[in-house]
Amino acid sequence: MNPDLFVVSNQTVLQTRQCRTCRLNKPIDQFYRTRGFVDCCCKPCKSALGKTWREQNPEQYRAGKDAWIKNNPEKARASKGRVMKVYRQRYPEKLKAHWAVKSAIRSGQLVAQPCEDCGSSVRIHAHHDDYSEPFQIRWFCPKHHRAYHTSLLKLKPINPETGEPLGAEPST
Repeated sequence: MNPDLFVVSNQTVLQTRQCRTCRLNKPIDQFYRTRGFVDCCCKPCKSALGKTWREQNPEQYRAGKDAWIKNNPEKARASKGRVMKVYRQRYPEKLKAHWAVKSAIRSGQLVAQPCEDCGSSVRIHAHHDDYSEPFQIRWFCPKHHRAYHTSLLKLKPINPETGEPLGAEPST
């Protein structure tokens, strides 16, 4: 009998399946189920395909995501709440620095400066190089803030297990 199959009450059930993308035989639990059927791609391949599609079709992805949020406001709010709860637990020092800056701006003790790269004053972000120094800030527009973080990630190799830069303190 085929080692990839086993029989349960006259019904043959797969134990493994070959992924159509990576061509590896993997256990069934490594595949998503759609309408009761096992998907053709394993979970890691499906995730990579989805990421590639989102990168190649950002407008369609954003429109679909916005439509889902509009049609499912309770689920969207609950999902954002779960994400923020994890963020608050994982990065309390970052949160303290963010709130210190927001509070200082609201009270007038701190004034947002133009982007240090392009001089724009629209939607300015306060960037912290060191969260233990909440008022040591670099000011960026969203475009240059994203570019700055991208350049930082290119300089620091990422630990594949934790997803954090090597040499960084592990987040707990």
